[in-house]
Amino acid sequence: APNLTFDCSLREEHNPDVISAQKAYHTPIVNWFQRELDIKLSVANIYKMEQPEESVEIVRKYVDDLDRWMVVGVHGLVDSVSSFVTAMALWHDKISVQVCLKIQPLLVVSY
Repeated sequence: APNLTFDCSLREEHNPDVISAQKAYHTPIVNWFQRELDIKLSVANIYKMEQPEESVEIVRKYVDDLDRWMVVGVHGLVDSVSSFVTAMALWHDKISVQVCLKIQPLLVVSY
């Protein structure tokens, strides 16, 4: 299954500007992804957050059901934006490229 570390870990706890930006731009797409796949993701400020096994299996099946050309495209998109969830939101027209560019730095601000 895709690595969800940067999507659900390393949440900022001290910088009010970053916290506000994460809530405005990133939290909504994590919430959308959970609703879209009917899963629950754990979100916290620790690296290597363990995800519920059931959710991991659902995401794995989601990716396994893509054809090989979609997998290649998704892989490239994930590499570009450092986030599986952000890539999925962009691919499914849930966010714009401009919002995507605002989210990407938020994923690694605490790393």
